[in-house]
Amino acid sequence: MLRQLALVALDRLCAQIVGEITVIASNEAITMHERFGEIYGLIGDRNKDIARTFDGPSRSSAPLKLLQMRSLDLVSDEELGGSPRMFGRLSNES
Repeated sequence: MLRQLALVALDRLCAQIVGEITVIASNEAITMHERFGEIYGLIGDRNKDIARTFDGPSRSSAPLKLLQMRSLDLVSDEELGGSPRMFGRLSNES
């Protein structure tokens, strides 16, 4: 389940990132150099999100990976197969 959900979540995160880059790239209120700098910083920050969320999947890290996916709004409670109340309990324990 985690692998399939991770593929969907990774695709969603990449779509979000491309959308953010598009907004920055089309911002004519700033110079191209400023746009480049913002995009560069964004990619660095979002790469950390990707690493934290998707690198090194294992059974022991699965709950934390799922929590991270949920905190980034990449998966819904329904996709996780649990109730929002159960998920809230997990996130409060972390």
